[in-house]
Amino acid sequence: MIKVSVIVPVYKVPLEYLRACFDSLTAQTMQECEFIVVSDGAPEAECSICEEYVARDSRFKFFKREHAGVSATRNYGIDQAQGEYITFVDSDDWIKPESCQHAYVFASNNNSDVVLFDYVPQGEKKHRQKCYNDFSISIMSMKEIHDILCEIVFLKNEKFVGAVSTCCKLTKRDLFVKNQIQFPCGIAVAEDRVVSYAIFQKALRVSYLKEFLYIYNFRPSSITNAFDDNTLKKNLQYLYEIKKISANHIQNIADSAMNIYFASWEKCYLNKKNKKTIFRRIHDVLSVVHSKEFRDIIQIANINKFPLIIQQEAWLLKHGIGFPFLFHMLKFLLKDTLLVWKIKK
Repeated sequence: MIKVSVIVPVYKVPLEYLRACFDSLTAQTMQECEFIVVSDGAPEAECSICEEYVARDSRFKFFKREHAGVSATRNYGIDQAQGEYITFVDSDDWIKPESCQHAYVFASNNNSDVVLFDYVPQGEKKHRQKCYNDFSISIMSMKEIHDILCEIVFLKNEKFVGAVSTCCKLTKRDLFVKNQIQFPCGIAVAEDRVVSYAIFQKALRVSYLKEFLYIYNFRPSSITNAFDDNTLKKNLQYLYEIKKISANHIQNIADSAMNIYFASWEKCYLNKKNKKTIFRRIHDVLSVVHSKEFRDIIQIANINKFPLIIQQEAWLLKHGIGFPFLFHMLKFLLKDTLLVWKIKK
């Protein structure tokens, strides 16, 4: 009987990280598990390493597919999985030798649909290690689940990073199958949040194991940290998908959409890394703010929590009045002008 299926999508990852990931799987103390490795059109060098580990350890199962994106790849892995529980590991991360064993035993003892555990941050920059709770929780309360769902919609507290992500949780395979939970293939950013939301929304028994079982490798060159010149559109997509799952957090979704809109200016449209012309940037913003999905979602946004000058722009945005891009650009230019004036004084 296979107890745990570990799904690992592989696509253009440094070979030393891939080997470190596979070595951590080989070191698993649990024998009743399988490692579903799926090439998402990965280069031959990566595929050769995958085949090498298949020959070395019978727990490895390797599947080669054409490039279709990480969501489609993870969905394929779920379809191939035979384990009682499923967990995900990114190919540039790794897990501790006891990860599968400890998470599975805790899940079995508590008859859990989901077991959440913690991660250890690792990388060039120092990141603070923060656990979800001070002690393990056999069965989480409705209040605790509600808080997790709210953080999935819009993350504000570092302790929820593991709950929000694809990794750092062990989930019953039946939860995926019976509820037809899949990663959304049309989303390029935060697709894991949609699945995490669905998992916690459907799970009847959620537990938390206070152990650091996952090693998250922070890489400046990773997709997560890369600059995107159309971040607004991409970052809103996961909210639209979560809204389809449930209307329970519609207010939080609306407020989050407004937050993402304002955050996108500094991160993207007024960012020095953006090489697009001003007219192209205007087009990118307007294509989003004039869309029906965005207009519908922000109508109930609570704008009173913003500073007064932002409230004015948010009000115009909600009512489709004026030219938001120029309004925001004017504020940005005035801020820079005042800063230069103060420096000269």
